[in-house]
Amino acid sequence: MTAATRYAKALFALTAEHKQQAAVTAAVQALGTALSDSALATSLANPRLTPAQRSQLAAGMAKAVQAPQVLANTLGVLAANNRLACLPAMLSAYLALTDSASGITHVQVSSAAPLTAAQRTSITQTIQRYTKSADIRLNESLDARLKGGFRAFFGGQVWDASLAGSIARLETRLRNAINQRHSQ
Repeated sequence: MTAATRYAKALFALTAEHKQQAAVTAAVQALGTALSDSALATSLANPRLTPAQRSQLAAGMAKAVQAPQVLANTLGVLAANNRLACLPAMLSAYLALTDSASGITHVQVSSAAPLTAAQRTSITQTIQRYTKSADIRLNESLDARLKGGFRAFFGGQVWDASLAGSIARLETRLRNAINQRHSQ
C-alpha cells in the first residue's frame, strides 16, 4: 500500500466519522482540478521547500478550496511529513474510495472504433452484473492497435474482447502446443 493510499484511507475514515463526506469530496475535487495546473503540481514536489513553506502551501490550498477542517488537517500532516508530492495520488485514491462506497465503478474502455449506443449499453450491463455496482461510468478512448472489439479496465481487472487480444492468445496457445510437441 502506498503512502498516498494510506493517507486517503485515513481521510476517508475521518470524513465518515465526522459525517463530512459531501463537503470533503467537493473540496477534494476542487483541489484535484487546481492541481491539474502544472506549476502547483511542480511546487508540491519541490525538495527545496522549507517546512514553513510546505505548511504555508498546504494552508493556502485548504483556504483556496474552502476545505473542511478534516481535509485542512490532512493537508497539514502531509506538509509536516514532507508528503505533499503524493497529494495528487492521495486525492485520486480518496475519490476512488468514495466512489466504491457509493457503488460506482469507473471503467476505461478502449476500442478500435467508436462504440455504438447498443455496445455501450451491453458493456455497461455486463460489467454491472459482474461487479454488482449500482452505477457504471464508462470513459472511452480509441486504440487502433486493437484491430476490432474492445478492452475494458476496471477494479484491477482487464477484459480483453479485442481482435488483437484474441490473436495474441491464439499465438500463445499455438506456441505452447508446438513446444509441447517438440519436447515429446
